[in-house]
Amino acid sequence: MDPVEDPMTTREFALIGQYVVTFEELLEMMRTTINSILRRNGLEDPDMQTIITTGLTSDPLQKVFRSFVLREVNLWEEPDSVKKNMISVVVEVIKRIKALTEQRNSVVHGTWEMGRGTFDPDVRIPMFGFRFKHTGEGLSGTLAPNPEQLEALIRYCEQTKTIIYRLHMALENPHVSPTLLSIRRINRKNELVLPGLPEH
Repeated sequence: MDPVEDPMTTREFALIGQYVVTFEELLEMMRTTINSILRRNGLEDPDMQTIITTGLTSDPLQKVFRSFVLREVNLWEEPDSVKKNMISVVVEVIKRIKALTEQRNSVVHGTWEMGRGTFDPDVRIPMFGFRFKHTGEGLSGTLAPNPEQLEALIRYCEQTKTIIYRLHMALENPHVSPTLLSIRRINRKNELVLPGLPEH
């Protein structure tokens, strides 16, 4: 059987693509939040907003996102307890994005083996991905996520996207932020440790 026609291989390819797309949607939600802050602070030209956020990859984007959001929160005329909760949510979001970015890089820059592992068309190998990178200690190799881990990453990415959306809405309406965001509720409802993922 051709690897492309193998149902299992098709699922594996689909999971890789779904994670990459879901991750990019997460970044776009951060850009949308930044643009909203810019608009509220007088920069209403959407082209100018786009110029500021275009080209920012995950690491610089999350830094700009963090700075913009924390500036907004610090300017709120809300109780310190509300501000403290919002700051804790921002810290949680950044922690999640860093973890997701590391895994995204393993997926996008990894080397993948899947489908047939021999000349026998009826024999297939499990999905396997790995990534080498240079570190201070020399060359380092890590495993990329397997299908089950990719599914967990996709769920984690969707959860994080929802949190950013609620953060965005809370910034638009500070007086309702306690009902939109609760770090205690986030910690209780969403796993903060990606289950079974390889260490980096």
